[in-house]
Amino acid sequence: MIVIADSGPVRYLVVIEQIRLLLLLYGSIIIPPSVVRELMQAATAHSVRIWMDHLPGWVTVKSPQKPVSGFPSFLGPGEREAMALVEELACRRSVSR
Repeated sequence: MIVIADSGPVRYLVVIEQIRLLLLLYGSIIIPPSVVRELMQAATAHSVRIWMDHLPGWVTVKSPQKPVSGFPSFLGPGEREAMALVEELACRRSVSR
């Protein structure tokens, strides 16, 4: 299973000290670079920034290969990149079956 996360789940699971749930449930996750930037902002909780500085091996940072376009403008950059990755990786996975 491919799991791509935007900033919300990561941020709040780190804050409540339950981030390992993602590992236990999915084994690994992918986050796009925009999500990394969002989670490293000065306004982000210190515990989240510390966790981001020491990403565990089960977290992969991956950029979409295609330009991120065609998504509603009310979505943030992290959400748009995550959705672009979902489209790319889901297509690649269905072709490889």
